Amino acid sequence: MDPNGIIRKQDGTRVISSIANNRIGRDLTWDWLRSNWNRVSEYFDTAISSSVGRMIGSISQDFNTDLKLKELVDFYEKNKVHLRTAKKDTEIAMQ
Repeated sequence: MDPNGIIRKQDGTRVISSIANNRIGRDLTWDWLRSNWNRVSEYFDTAISSSVGRMIGSISQDFNTDLKLKELVDFYEKNKVHLRTAKKDTEIAMQ
């Protein structure tokens, strides 16, 4: 998440979603997203961007355990005020 980096901001969601498309990458991106939530939400501006919602949807699409559901619910409860445009995508992922 470097404005001067080689990955353009508008491609960031696609890169993260691609990494999340396999079992190992999914867990890595989920841990990364939660650990870096403040930076991610500021960089992609959750007030106006749907990028974070797509990112959460991609990462969580294969969650299939009670533990992953609990982690997602905990993430939602902790950050729902700051999710903004990603709130609906996160709610859908929890269903």
